[in-house]
Amino acid sequence: MQHPPPPLQFYNDNYSYNQNQQQQEQNYPPRDDPFTSYLQDELNDSLAREHSLIEQLDNLTSTVVVMEQREELHTRQLDVLTERVMDVEAQAAQDRNLLVEFEANCTALGLTVVGLQQDLEEWQQKCRDLQQRHDDDQVKLQQLKKAIKAKQSQAEELAIAMEQLRMVEKRREANYYPTNQNQASSGGVLSWVLSWFGIGGKSSSSNDKYDSEIRDESYEMAKSTLLQALQTERSNVHELESMVASLQQNNSLISEMVESRDSIIDELNNRIAVFEEDKVVLKAALRQLQKEMNEEAPKTQKLMDDLAAAEQEINRLKADIHAIIETHQDELATLQMTISQKQKKITDAESNLTAIGTYVDKLEDRLTSFAITRRDMEEREKKCQEIERAAEETEIQRKALQTQVEEFQTQQEELKKLLEELASERTNLQKENRKLSTEKEFRTGEQEQLEAKFKALETEKKTVEEELQEWKDKCENLLPELENSRQSRSELERQMQSLSEKQQQLEALQAENKNLVDNFEKVKADLVVAEEANAKLQSHLANLTDILAARETESEEKSSDEEKSPDGPTVDTKINSPSKDEQRPPPPPRVRPQAPSKRTERNVPLRSLRKKLAQATGMHGVITPSSKMAQTMTAAATPGQPRSHLPQPGKPLPQSEASAGKSLPGPPPLP
Repeated sequence: MQHPPPPLQFYNDNYSYNQNQQQQEQNYPPRDDPFTSYLQDELNDSLAREHSLIEQLDNLTSTVVVMEQREELHTRQLDVLTERVMDVEAQAAQDRNLLVEFEANCTALGLTVVGLQQDLEEWQQKCRDLQQRHDDDQVKLQQLKKAIKAKQSQAEELAIAMEQLRMVEKRREANYYPTNQNQASSGGVLSWVLSWFGIGGKSSSSNDKYDSEIRDESYEMAKSTLLQALQTERSNVHELESMVASLQQNNSLISEMVESRDSIIDELNNRIAVFEEDKVVLKAALRQLQKEMNEEAPKTQKLMDDLAAAEQEINRLKADIHAIIETHQDELATLQMTISQKQKKITDAESNLTAIGTYVDKLEDRLTSFAITRRDMEEREKKCQEIERAAEETEIQRKALQTQVEEFQTQQEELKKLLEELASERTNLQKENRKLSTEKEFRTGEQEQLEAKFKALETEKKTVEEELQEWKDKCENLLPELENSRQSRSELERQMQSLSEKQQQLEALQAENKNLVDNFEKVKADLVVAEEANAKLQSHLANLTDILAARETESEEKSSDEEKSPDGPTVDTKINSPSKDEQRPPPPPRVRPQAPSKRTERNVPLRSLRKKLAQATGMHGVITPSSKMAQTMTAAATPGQPRSHLPQPGKPLPQSEASAGKSLPGPPPLP
């Protein structure tokens, strides 16, 4: 058996073939042949089967889309839960950091207060020392000022005394020179000699001279001593002035330092006052918090109960998510299995379509009745109208499903709102829990639990992401198949306009598909029997070919005899005149195949095996002939049976014989 062509190429060829077939049907109306009707039924069966497979693929795609939407919903729920956990962890970390910072600030403020107090004491001691030194310097300065004043007074007294002595000396000199002149003029040389020897009146003048010399020396000595004293006093005054300037500078610096220290002390006092005020405020706040805690204890207990209920709800949602993921995985596995099975069925249908195409190629010459085609076209139009009605009904159903989907979306939005309300309540709880400083240990415990949950959620998220990536890869692998199926669907929708009797054949195909799954295991057991029956059937086929050859030779001989006979009827009269077989009463009308529930079962040997082989190979009657053909072959094989059971020349073969002899040449055309 040859492999079927690729799907896209097959459907393109089939579409072009259907167009050619329609043109040929319009040009060559078919003959009322049961074999053609049987092939038409088989063609309709295969097309209906293919249509059902396409519908199943559509259903599978819709289920895949629904599963993807569910998966996105689950991922969003996981993201929301992870965001909540992250918010809780961030809030707990922020609270812990604030508490640590507050404690560190309190300890740092205490240390700074102690250090500032120590600095204050040191600066106060330094200020006391500097003040003492300043007082000592002031006392020394006063003493030096007094000493300077005393020295200045002494120097002034000495200067006054020196001036008085100078004035006295001037007066004495003024009084001494005129007396000396008078004495010299009166005494003469004798008085001078006597005065020289200390005799006479000149002794007083010598004494005065001696006194004047002594006075001059004492004056010079006093002058030198006074000058030295003045120089020393000036140097002392300069030193004292420099000391006073340095002391003034030191005093100014000390005063500036004292002012800066006073400002620092004032600032420290202000800070201490602020710290005291902060302590008072903190104490009042702690008292207020204790009161609020005592008042809000039942509220906090209620909030804790609500938090526990919310955590239980979260755990339940997680369990639901896991269950949904597991069901999603199971459904995807089943869908993959069904997709593989449907793909196999599609390949079988394609092979059947190729075989049917070969049948149709051989039947193009026999489709020559334009009236029948018109009637068929009208029936097809009716069927198309019925299909359009069914499509409208499906559209109505789709709209109803869409309304249901919108209702589900509204429910989902309400659930989201509920989740947001829960999140807001949880944030309010967290804000109220921030104010409770006494629940620090409880927060740490909650933080550890949340960290463990967060790690578990991270692991779950990673696993879910890996599963999502796997499913995405699988979906991407399925995309080309889905595109091919959609293309085939479009081609088949085009073909649906020119085909008839699809609804009945669809029901039959669905029943056959159900029976195929049940009878697949039986086929394996029946194949062995089929191989044995195949040899017998081949022998029957050989006998049938001999019978057909004999029939053709007889028909040729009869036609030649009739032509040779001068009084024999013409061909037209033979065609128009009914034969004996034709004068017989017409056979009963052929019963059209109905649904499996209404179909009558006949006692035919190997019926199920023949059907399965026909569906598997797409060739009907070649390996397993029909019951009528078997009866004809048995009649031909038995020698005493009359030839009335054999098919007459010029008549169409029955349906089973036509299906069995499709590989044999047809009857010769009329001359």
